[in-house]
Amino acid sequence: MRTTRWTLGGAVHAAPYLAGQRVIAAFWHERLPLMPTLWRLAWERRSDHSARVHVLVSQHRDGRFIGAVLRRFS
Repeated sequence: MRTTRWTLGGAVHAAPYLAGQRVIAAFWHERLPLMPTLWRLAWERRSDHSARVHVLVSQHRDGRFIGAVLRRFS
């Protein structure tokens, strides 16, 4: 996280989540390794820290792998 340059494109789309509303976010394959850090940064700025994240992943081999990795962050 410290060695990666972060730029938030389309910050207006993150505003509902940061205000405590429920949102649906989608990530494509090449962005998935950065997803846990993005959620952590967003959670720190969010007004309601009791929110939970639910993840829907493909049953394809790479989806099952990603799901196993994400379970470690719950």
